[in-house]
Amino acid sequence: MDFYLQAGKPNVFVVEPECGCYEPDIYFKNNKGEPICVEIQLTVISHKKMQRKIDDFVKESGKTHDSKKLMICSDYHYKVKMPSGFHLIRQGLPKEIIF
Repeated sequence: MDFYLQAGKPNVFVVEPECGCYEPDIYFKNNKGEPICVEIQLTVISHKKMQRKIDDFVKESGKTHDSKKLMICSDYHYKVKMPSGFHLIRQGLPKEIIF
C-alpha cells in the first residue's frame, strides 16, 4: 500500500499483470503518464536470472505492455545490462515490505 502512495496514487496501478513471457510485480503509470514496470526482489537471485527478467521485459515491450522503463526494487545491486532505448531505475526496497 505504501508503494502505491509513494508512487503518487496513480490511476493505473496493476499488481502482477500478465505480459506474455514477462510478469512484472507491478505495472503503473506515474503522474506524467509514463508507464513503468516494477520488479520487487526481496531475496537475492542470480545476476543471470535478473538479466532474463530484463530480457523478457524488453521482448514484450510494445507487444503486451507499453513500458520502456523498468524499476528494480532491491537492496542488492544486480550487474545487468539494459539495451539502448530502455531505462533501468534502481531503488532500494521500500520500508513497508522489508520483513
